[in-house]
Amino acid sequence: MDVQVRGHYPEYQLKAFERDGIHIMMEKEELDTIQKGTVDFIGFSYYMSTVSSAEPNGKDM
Repeated sequence: MDVQVRGHYPEYQLKAFERDGIHIMMEKEELDTIQKGTVDFIGFSYYMSTVSSAEPNGKDM
C-alpha cells in the first residue's frame, strides 16, 4: 500500500525487484501520476465466523 498512500515505491521493494530480476519500465509521467493519485483513506473489513453447538456436550468449533 506504500505506492497508493505515499505515492512512490519504497526503496526496500525496489531492491527486492532488483534482486529478483524484475525491471518495471515507467515513464516520468507515470511516476507523476502515481505521486499525485494517492488515497485519502484505506479501509478493510475483517469477518470472523464461529460455530456453536446447541448440544450441552457438543464440541465448540
